[in-house]
Amino acid sequence: VKLYINAKDSTLKIRVIDREGNIIRNNLNDIKSSRKVRVNLEGFPKGIYLIKLSGKTVDKTVKIVRE
Repeated sequence: VKLYINAKDSTLKIRVIDREGNIIRNNLNDIKSSRKVRVNLEGFPKGIYLIKLSGKTVDKTVKIVRE
């Protein structure tokens, strides 16, 4: 999954949360000048996931359906 970060942060905390609310991935990512971040869901089973982005100027949750 590729996400565009429309904020001024140079780093973001990115958490992937499963349907039961378990944090299954927790990373601190550097944001490049393209402002795009790739979140790898390869190896995760089909289902619904939340991607939580946290930083100084961003607090966003994105719902992803992996088919």
